[in-house]
Amino acid sequence: MVLSRLVRQVLWILAVAALVAIFALAGRGDSLLPTNEERVEALAEQFACPECSGQSVAQSNAAVAQNIERAVTELVNGGASDEQIRARITDRFGEQVSLVPASSGVVGLVWVIPVVVGLVALAAIAAVLLRWRRDVGAQGKASPADRALVEAFLAERIELTETDQP
Repeated sequence: MVLSRLVRQVLWILAVAALVAIFALAGRGDSLLPTNEERVEALAEQFACPECSGQSVAQSNAAVAQNIERAVTELVNGGASDEQIRARITDRFGEQVSLVPASSGVVGLVWVIPVVVGLVALAAIAAVLLRWRRDVGAQGKASPADRALVEAFLAERIELTETDQP
């Protein structure tokens, strides 16, 4: 079975993309089930300290940040899911404490649109390069008239160089 060059290139691109995805997923961590301490730390990094500028709850030493971290610890130990904890903290302190934007609705488009634009741009660049490569290959063949013109030029040039020599 003979595959066209374009099909082979697309298959190579898909294979590379699959490898990148596999390595990205493999690098997510050693354990699929984090401990309660790891969950508290991860959740504390997702909330901004209401009193501190630019610090997360995990980084801040302010009393309100310590209270939020204690509340997160109690909720984690009580068996609440990460989504439930995020909802309780944002309900109590407002959406401005969330350092992780929502991934649904209009806010989700902010995350999706750049990825889609990037993929479309890569596809467009690949299409242009493939078309350019195909067109250059087709133009690389000289017609008989072109060959005759080049041969006449070279013959004339050889005659001129021979007459210039003493």
